[in-house]
Amino acid sequence: MTSQLVNTTSQTQIHGIRSRPLLIAVIGCCILGLIAVAYYCLHRPSVFFSTRSPSGTYSVNLEGDGRRSFLLFHEVRADVSKSGTPFVSDIFMHSSHNAFDLSFEAGFPDARWVSDNTLELYRSEYFERGSDSLIIQNSSNKPVKYLRAQAVNKFLIFDIEPQSSISVQIPASRGDTQSIAVWGTFNDNQEIVFYQKGFDRHSTQRVHTNYQIRITPSEVQIEEVPTVTAN
Repeated sequence: MTSQLVNTTSQTQIHGIRSRPLLIAVIGCCILGLIAVAYYCLHRPSVFFSTRSPSGTYSVNLEGDGRRSFLLFHEVRADVSKSGTPFVSDIFMHSSHNAFDLSFEAGFPDARWVSDNTLELYRSEYFERGSDSLIIQNSSNKPVKYLRAQAVNKFLIFDIEPQSSISVQIPASRGDTQSIAVWGTFNDNQEIVFYQKGFDRHSTQRVHTNYQIRITPSEVQIEEVPTVTAN
């Protein structure tokens, strides 16, 4: 009887020792989880970049964390003012989930106003292999309040009038595909639903190509536009 009690006690102690690493791991995960929750509850996104259009009409503030993410999710959003009053807020610009994702500050360290209503975020090295043309056409009968268009670079475009267009440059394809995406809202707050399209550039990487984004009230079209050669 005594021998059985000793064996039972020994087995219990051994099981307890073997369970300790698992218990420590669980406690560690819980602590990290609580730290993450506290971070998101207490952390307020701060403005890390501000710019104004050449005429001073539009002001853009980028908020969040543009640095490389290691443990915590990083996100960048934009708030826009027009003539000193809030115009549009909380425009999603970028996110990174871990150390392997491209950070905003690495991917888009440069900014320039292409025109008074068009802000480009980019990296100058992206254009070393040339550029393609992108035309944004508002084919609707109402103004577009804002549009976020992107290829390898990103654009914020404001107040696109009906039946008007804007032309910008995007970096030439660095691989086999040129991918273009767009979304935004009309002035009446109708959403321009996110739409993305990729184009095979395997055999034409070094050829300048023209693309067009066409906005209508019911859909977005992204197409390659044939280059017209002079006679």
